[in-house]
Amino acid sequence: MKANQSNNKNNICGRQIHLIRTGKYDKQHEKFSQDLLAARLQVAGLDIDRTAISRIETGKRMLKDTEVITFAKVLNVPLAVLYDICFNNPHRKS
Repeated sequence: MKANQSNNKNNICGRQIHLIRTGKYDKQHEKFSQDLLAARLQVAGLDIDRTAISRIETGKRMLKDTEVITFAKVLNVPLAVLYDICFNNPHRKS
């Protein structure tokens, strides 16, 4: 499937996943590697590896809605944060 023509990305959650994983979204979430995130996602039932996480974070891989839910649970954030619906996000690009 081709990327969305408006921004050449295959998902809108990847940037938020990266910010949360690296501790740049806020200071209350622990920082961890793509490998550790992959391991936690696998424990939660999502068959994913570090390469797939890299592709998601860069917008090169699509995400199913069920995968987004699992990411939100593992990252311990509301689903809306991954979709960047929270308007008070200091990292949001207009």
